[in-house]
Amino acid sequence: MGVARLSAFAVMVVFGGLARGIMNGRSGVVWALVLAMVPFGVQARQPDDPGLAAAVEIVGLDMLADALIGHCEAAAPSATGGARGRWRAWRQNALLPQIEKALGPQRLAVVREKMAAAAVSGAEKFKAMGPAAQNCPKIAGWLDYPPYDVRKSFASLYGGLDKALAAHGTSTSAAAAGSGGALVAGPAQAGAVYYTPAQLTALVRSWWGPDKNYDQARRMAQAPIYIQGKVHRAKDSYFLVSDDGVFRSRMWVSTGMATDRLAALEGQLITIEGEFTELPGSLAFMRKVRIVDPAGLKPATISDKPGLARIGVGDKVLAVPGQGVKPVAIHGLLYENRVIIGGGLSESVLLLLKDGTFYSGEGVTPDRLDVARSRQLEPQLWGRWRKTGAGYEVQEQDDFGAPGEWRSKRGFLTGSWSPGQTLEGAYNAQSFTGSLMTGGVHQSTTYVFTGAGRFERLGFAQGGSGSMAAMNGFVASSSSLSTGKGTTSSAGGGGEGVFAGAQGRRDDGASHRGSYRLNGVSIELSYDDGRTETVLCVPWGDSGKSIYMAGRTFSRK
Repeated sequence: MGVARLSAFAVMVVFGGLARGIMNGRSGVVWALVLAMVPFGVQARQPDDPGLAAAVEIVGLDMLADALIGHCEAAAPSATGGARGRWRAWRQNALLPQIEKALGPQRLAVVREKMAAAAVSGAEKFKAMGPAAQNCPKIAGWLDYPPYDVRKSFASLYGGLDKALAAHGTSTSAAAAGSGGALVAGPAQAGAVYYTPAQLTALVRSWWGPDKNYDQARRMAQAPIYIQGKVHRAKDSYFLVSDDGVFRSRMWVSTGMATDRLAALEGQLITIEGEFTELPGSLAFMRKVRIVDPAGLKPATISDKPGLARIGVGDKVLAVPGQGVKPVAIHGLLYENRVIIGGGLSESVLLLLKDGTFYSGEGVTPDRLDVARSRQLEPQLWGRWRKTGAGYEVQEQDDFGAPGEWRSKRGFLTGSWSPGQTLEGAYNAQSFTGSLMTGGVHQSTTYVFTGAGRFERLGFAQGGSGSMAAMNGFVASSSSLSTGKGTTSSAGGGGEGVFAGAQGRRDDGASHRGSYRLNGVSIELSYDDGRTETVLCVPWGDSGKSIYMAGRTFSRK
């Protein structure tokens, strides 16, 4: 199978019925979405309106790419292979800003709401394809092949897309006129002060004052303000932030400006004048915003430290295997869990070292942790600990390495693995993300261990579009099952009597089985496909029925 065919097949498997429809030049799911737009005045009931159908399908592909890249940036930051930049270039070539403008805010919102379930399903299927580090580098290449070569797929339509969309809203040429062009900045008041997003945290605190006076803070927030920050993209939205590559502001500023205009300014430092719509929290929402020329403005002198947080450092703190923390230097893992509002369990561990320091990061196992580099690049994950009677106290550090006050710490020391120790039985963990209203995904992961040092990972995921979409006449669902014999998956959706679906099977059993080795406070998983990963893993509880592995508890059935 050639590269092009393999890439197209992979994307089709991930995106299910919608990708299949696009490859065939038409999608029942997409037309169900178009029919669902009727309340907003779109009278596209016949499948002879190819321009609008193409626009909706292209938006769906865009959402899938964003979902996959977002997953990779979280799961394997160093393995994205420049996918985010390649995707941005694809969006421009596919005229996404103009198409979104042409659809209009209301219709675009409906399209994105309807496509969300398909994008979530696609991301879940991508996760089931195998390890992120192995598959994420492929995404950038997929954007060159079907179904992402939209200009080839819709060659005749791109030529007439302006005319086809003009019957349903703004034309692409008019949209382009609104999204491009040079930045025209207005004048600012000479001698006025501007703040950075990082400084807003201390500024807002000063408004409240020591007496926490709400009325005073609200009055102060009503005055016009100048803010200077970098345009930062987060999924489909743009914000102003402070970002020097090491620190990023805790507070992000939502300007309310047109998305296409901010997209053209991504990564640039701009200065705005505007008003807060309400007292800022972690987000600052603004109105009456205009971009201004900062010439003549003065920087505020208020501290930005309270409003800065360190950016994750990824694999920069990795040591050569075996050259990290030695077992003799480890006191143990301090485990804590608590029930969170709305259900579920929040779990965390601290790596306690015998020198009286602790490390709270969980992305690196002790044997791979470069302690000196980690203390330099991520001091907020380090601190000191001490034993107090039957409990513990910890002294955490802030993002600048300054120590805080000593405080009591709940939790208990876990066990550790003895040389040659093995596990026997099936250990399961389950989770649900989303809601019954907006839709969500239920996941169940089971590791079956044998005393002979073998394991098999069983993964089941089921997702649905939720009751809100159902009330609008659209239903979508997906499921997948991965075992040591391979992966099976299915997806489908539609409405108004038009439905599409797809089923698939992959012979990827080798990526779900292999051998394991327990070592101190970690487990090494060597998959039959050649991959190897090492994660934190310890036994806890008196019964021996629970293990903490890769950030959560697995219980023996």
